[in-house]
Amino acid sequence: MGNKKKAIKYSPGFQLWFDNLPKEQRIQYAGIAGKKKPDDDVPGFVITEQEGPMLEGSLSNGNAFIVLGTDRVNTPISGFGGIGHTHCYAIDIVAGRLGAGAFKKIDFDGTPGNPSPNGGELVYADPSFKLDAARIYISQKSIVDTNFGLAAGKGCVDASDFSPAQSCVAIKADGVRVIGRQGIKLITGGDTYNSQDGKIEGTYSGIDLIANNFWTPTATDGGDENSLQPLVKGNNLEVALLDLYDNVISLRKLIYNFLVTQRDLNRTLMTHVHIGPFMASPTSPSPPVIAAAVDNMIKSVADVEVGIIGNIMGVESRRKDYCLPGGAFYINSRWNNTN
Repeated sequence: MGNKKKAIKYSPGFQLWFDNLPKEQRIQYAGIAGKKKPDDDVPGFVITEQEGPMLEGSLSNGNAFIVLGTDRVNTPISGFGGIGHTHCYAIDIVAGRLGAGAFKKIDFDGTPGNPSPNGGELVYADPSFKLDAARIYISQKSIVDTNFGLAAGKGCVDASDFSPAQSCVAIKADGVRVIGRQGIKLITGGDTYNSQDGKIEGTYSGIDLIANNFWTPTATDGGDENSLQPLVKGNNLEVALLDLYDNVISLRKLIYNFLVTQRDLNRTLMTHVHIGPFMASPTSPSPPVIAAAVDNMIKSVADVEVGIIGNIMGVESRRKDYCLPGGAFYINSRWNNTN
């Protein structure tokens, strides 16, 4: 788990002032039972004219904001809104600007002679797609992968590779949960043109599941497009493995049949005789052949026949465990599907 902060933590100067308050006031300032909290950890927001005055184009309460404006990544000159594009309006929902490092003022005096929380110089923050604690970003036109610092992927076409921009909805937080009481579908495609009137026929893209964005200690388990592999289709894999199991079982049965036939031949060779030149009487079996045949039969039974029978039973057991519904390690998910 990541580092944890205290539930109530203020800047040093405010903490000193807070600690000297009567208990009743400390309870109020702590925000207990819905009491209004002090905004000592809430930086000011650098708002642009396009985003409108507070409470008109935007809403805020403490360090929670809903900003209605144009595409903006950080400073007022960033994004498509900052360079004057049209058709790039955006809704930016943020909880916790600057994350755990949020604060309202700098150079706070903090001495007992100045216990008021009103001293110091206000701090103003631009949007930060990296530091802000939680965000839902909706934009009519943006370059979402670049703005959030995401790996390009393979199945999902990066906006910068496909067209100058695309509309986007991005969700970022420490933990993201999408909960559907009656299922969740992740769907790509469905339209001929994108939101920028770009034709997308023939460029349909898939779904990339990327863990550990850009973390690449090895070539096979990193978090970029080089480590991505296609998902398998469970039904097709099941058919392929069942066919493989059946062929392995058939091959081993063939080997077993050959073993039995060879054993019978060895038994015949072990006891065979020749007709001698005197009175046409049979000769005695060859002692070296008898010894070799007996040794071969013993080894065939102990080392090969028993092993093949056990192997066939083991393969059949694994076939049921992995490839048939109800098996202990059935390879298909009961609930989740992909195409």
